[in-house]
Amino acid sequence: MNRSGFIARPFRTDEADFLELEECTRDFLSSHQIQAKRYIHPPGKDYILSELMNQIRDAHFGIVDITTCNSNVMLELGMMMILGKKFILFRQREDTHSLPFDIRNYQCYQYEVWRNGICTWNPGDDNPISIKEVLRRFLRKKLPVIQAPKPPRLGALNLVPPNLGYGVHTSTGN
Repeated sequence: MNRSGFIARPFRTDEADFLELEECTRDFLSSHQIQAKRYIHPPGKDYILSELMNQIRDAHFGIVDITTCNSNVMLELGMMMILGKKFILFRQREDTHSLPFDIRNYQCYQYEVWRNGICTWNPGDDNPISIKEVLRRFLRKKLPVIQAPKPPRLGALNLVPPNLGYGVHTSTGN
């Protein structure tokens, strides 16, 4: 089974750094036989949230750029949390937006795009690390063995009423 990751990032026409992070991440993961993709709206589909949730559910993990706390990215991150997906957070080093209280305690790597690639910083550390090393560690520690993704138990999310036994027929054979 091929492993896959879902990339959540802001989409702004004035910022090439988001695309650079996506491309660098995608290239690294591809070299490890892991497919990484961002949300793609299929033609003819009307309900975006449903399709978005399906694409995140089908991925094994998430890579999330929370720079500027973009609302679409935060929605995708929330879906990953609900679905129990492992994820790694990135944020541009110069970003000054205040993080929401419910994600402040997650490890978030700051990054800068340099001429020779993307450098990242571990929180509280002044020594840059290559993004490839950060991703390598993430794969090794968080995703040592990935099994096929499982759909969420909708009953656990209170989206389906509990089975009260009505209309259930059991037969003992003959």
